[in-house]
Amino acid sequence: MKKFGIAETPSEGIKVGDIIDVEGKLVIDAQNRIRDDSKSYWSSGVDGGEVLKGGVGEILQNRDFSANPRKIYTYLGTNANLADAVNTFSLSNANITPTLLGFAAGDTVERDKIINFIHGYDAYDENKNGITNEKRTSSLEDGSTGQGILGAIIHSRPHVIAYKNLNRAVIYVGANDGMLHAFDDDTGEELWAFIPPVLLPDLKKFRDELSLQIFVDGSPQSLVQRDSNGTVTSAILIFGLRRGGNRYIALDVTNPLTPRFLWEVSPSVSGFGELGQTWSTPKISKIRYGVGEKWVVIVGAGYDENEDNVPVTASDTKGRGIYVIDALTGGLIWKYTYAENSEMSYAIPSDVARVDTDGDGYTDRLYVGDLGGRIWRFDIKDSDPATWTGKKIFQTTGKIFYPPEVTLEKDQGNYEMLFFGTGDRENPKDTTFINKLYAVKDQNVSTVLTESDLLDVTQDVLQDPNATAAQKDAVRALLKERKGWYITLEQNVGEKCLAAAVAFAGAVYYTTFTPTIDTTSDICSIGDGVARVYILDFKNATAVFNLDATNDLEGSAVISRSDRSMAIGAGIPSGVIFAVTKGAVAAYGGVGGGIFSPPLLGTKNLVPINWRVVF
Repeated sequence: MKKFGIAETPSEGIKVGDIIDVEGKLVIDAQNRIRDDSKSYWSSGVDGGEVLKGGVGEILQNRDFSANPRKIYTYLGTNANLADAVNTFSLSNANITPTLLGFAAGDTVERDKIINFIHGYDAYDENKNGITNEKRTSSLEDGSTGQGILGAIIHSRPHVIAYKNLNRAVIYVGANDGMLHAFDDDTGEELWAFIPPVLLPDLKKFRDELSLQIFVDGSPQSLVQRDSNGTVTSAILIFGLRRGGNRYIALDVTNPLTPRFLWEVSPSVSGFGELGQTWSTPKISKIRYGVGEKWVVIVGAGYDENEDNVPVTASDTKGRGIYVIDALTGGLIWKYTYAENSEMSYAIPSDVARVDTDGDGYTDRLYVGDLGGRIWRFDIKDSDPATWTGKKIFQTTGKIFYPPEVTLEKDQGNYEMLFFGTGDRENPKDTTFINKLYAVKDQNVSTVLTESDLLDVTQDVLQDPNATAAQKDAVRALLKERKGWYITLEQNVGEKCLAAAVAFAGAVYYTTFTPTIDTTSDICSIGDGVARVYILDFKNATAVFNLDATNDLEGSAVISRSDRSMAIGAGIPSGVIFAVTKGAVAAYGGVGGGIFSPPLLGTKNLVPINWRVVF
């Protein structure tokens, strides 16, 4: 994990919104790669795109453990203060027993080794020099690679909380070393790390690079309360384990130097028996509740590993539903699972899309897709959860791993427009299934919509130079009549949507991945593949930019079907995100170790509805 900046003022060769390094230089080159001569904010020298240089991993690797020992905590159930001696993950804490770490009772030798190893010492003498109390390194003397101190950050996205009263910001992120880490945003130094207790017996697998053991893989989110001066009065950090397990955990990080354990939910907790792997990023919302209001966490019920090697939809036995959880206590507010509706028979690893339909500041509707290709709607406007309802509103084939983007429309009465795509995230190399991009109108009809209710706009008749005026008029009429549109990803074999769509300024952005033919048996290898971004008019799916210059005529641009998308690199791309800077909006996405910046439509009609100074 590295830190770069966003330009807030233009300069030579740099426009507002460009990503810049610590010296104010442009970071991304014309191929969407990090420039070799860039210097990230925490780096002591030029580090460019080198993974092991300039980031928190190198800083931790270079730390003097004698002068500045790491603070690693867990929770043993008796004292919520993680910094208390009872919760420290250390040799001196007798509560950390061999059996707690998955060893035989009384095996203190292995206990001590794994504790030292997790702290960063070469406890197993990986470099074969006979010294086990030295810091371990990822580069061994024989030229092979050892296990670096910081585990890989795979799916967890960094989350920042600014503490104005402490004059610091803290970055929270999970890693594949068994820990959630807290890093100082100013220096990149690790402040502390937390090991979820359920992962303690598996820590010994971290030293085996080939074990494929996943640990803290989910993305943290926070509920932060501030007073009128911007001082943090309460901060709750909530995260799942994703591939690492079936828990959601909340920590009180009001004081980021002395975290406290708050709550945990798992399948063993009453009401949460449906939980699968906790892939769904916690969505924190304010709802009407009783005579007042309540802050809640909204999540999909999870992923069923049964889906791992199945290119078509399998039957699931867990993860089938959604949960609404009290953010302060972890108590169950409401659930809608297979137990409530047997039609909800497929896992929901997706984040849940939240909507405030009437603009009163309270979430009152939810949307989510499942791995059976269905989109579900939940109405939670009433202050009594007993009256909340859920229903299936759309059915297709293919797996939906990501939440629909939702826009509020008024052209045919008030309704919601949902944008999403299908694609098997756990089988990105699959080429047997044809996926699609969708836009579906939710006009609260009584029947479940299917593809037959939508218009197939794959051929982009509206921008076909050979189409007649009558043909184009017919398409426009059908777009008004039908309940949405879809595009079949038929031009690139195996192309699939592996990120959430996002709508902005009249356009909808989808990213896709097309695998290359790869005969390797390495399940971690996806080959290069081709990443693409689609930028479409969200009303009719036409191209809005000239993304394909090869079809232009001399002296004039031609906008047609091929301009709907462009290649942005190799590898699986992230979704597009938008950053509002001083005087401008910029769009970004990650792909293949680089960053792409797709074009934007005009933003002159942007109206701020809420803002705050972060730091």
